[in-house]
Amino acid sequence: MSNLTSVSAERLAKKAKAAEQAKSHIDAADVATTTEIKQKRLNVNIPEELHKKLKRTRR
Repeated sequence: MSNLTSVSAERLAKKAKAAEQAKSHIDAADVATTTEIKQKRLNVNIPEELHKKLKRTRR
């Protein structure tokens, strides 16, 4: 196998692995949307203008 072919095979293997990982994340997200998820409250300080914008979008 030439060096160029070896590099191409390595790239294809990396892409295949990344695609499989992405698929598993998507599958996990699908499960999360169909099952009840425990929730926690998060309190953060944000600028007043951002708070106003968020309140306007909730209406």
